[in-house]
Amino acid sequence: MDRRILFCGRMVIPHPNTSPILRGALLVQAGRIIAVDSYESLRSAVSETEIIDFHDLVMIPGLVDAHNHLSLDSRLPNYLERMNDSECELTLRAVQTLELDIRSGVTTSRCMGDRFFIDVHLKRAIQEGRFIGPRLVVATRGMRASHGHGFVGLPCDGVDALRKMIRENVKAGADLIKFYATGTIQDKPVIPCFYSAEEVRVIVEEASRGGLPTAVHCIGGPGLDLCLTTGVNTIEHGYYITDEQIEALSKSTSRIVLTPSEFLADKSTLSPERAALFRRDREKVWERLSTVVKSGLFYAVGTDGMHGHLADEARYIVEAGASNRESLLAVTLNGAKVCGLDREVGSLEVGKFADIVVIEGNPLEEITALSKVRAVVKEGNILFREVPV
Repeated sequence: MDRRILFCGRMVIPHPNTSPILRGALLVQAGRIIAVDSYESLRSAVSETEIIDFHDLVMIPGLVDAHNHLSLDSRLPNYLERMNDSECELTLRAVQTLELDIRSGVTTSRCMGDRFFIDVHLKRAIQEGRFIGPRLVVATRGMRASHGHGFVGLPCDGVDALRKMIRENVKAGADLIKFYATGTIQDKPVIPCFYSAEEVRVIVEEASRGGLPTAVHCIGGPGLDLCLTTGVNTIEHGYYITDEQIEALSKSTSRIVLTPSEFLADKSTLSPERAALFRRDREKVWERLSTVVKSGLFYAVGTDGMHGHLADEARYIVEAGASNRESLLAVTLNGAKVCGLDREVGSLEVGKFADIVVIEGNPLEEITALSKVRAVVKEGNILFREVPV
């Protein structure tokens, strides 16, 4: 019989929408939560149980980064152009960013495209216990038009080529299909969409045939309208989304994943020319972000290439007008829903995986507590800790 472990601390926040449990505890067996209650209630009810006490620290659900790229590392100079580096270099980079993610409390990561099926190989290595990292949901190779945007994507034009690439991605082990409809910065009065309506319909159709959801890099414009009408499952970024599109999104089956740091964080590693463009539109993108988070729209949050900084993304969301509770929900259960894993992760509930982040402070009172990670538990195993237990 698998051993039982009782994790306890000053407080447990099982779910962003439930009351915290003071001197709370989680009883874990075979990697899953079998009870959530106060320490006294659980300690008196079980015997022959290992106790791991985090003392004055707070336990929250494992964080979910709903949008990143394993081999995209914003710490490196000209990091976008470095996506053209060799397979070996990109793989080494991905190994480093996975460690950054784990140490920041990310136990589930939605990888939105990597070259050479790097994300698939690392996902399998983690599942097999050969490597430590977050649980990965992978898009494999992203698709972009040959005249369009997408530093991580690969050029793919026409319905036949798109069908072929999607089928190859499915065969390789993709969990979702990712494509690039627009650029990242608005440089024309109307944001161009690089794929035709027929091509987008084929992407959705072919992905659905393989049983996979679709995700689109789309900042706004007619491309966003097209993706909503064709049933793309998630809109990634949405920097220039209009009020009318927010309304349409609220009535659709699609969801949005926000990545604020792309415009709001210091991007000194970009070329001066590219960094200036991001600074130019910072105020406009901030206003659109604020409108989204105040609209009541469902959203999840990702870091893109800002590995290890999901806590900063959560802080931006709060500064844009969300409550601490809404922000915590976005980086936990909402992220799990976008990944299709909300029955397994995203909250500390009976039956779910014991993915736990141990932090200093209460994020419902101060969202910056999310940056004070002291230990990370995935499926009942401590992967990182800097405090004695």
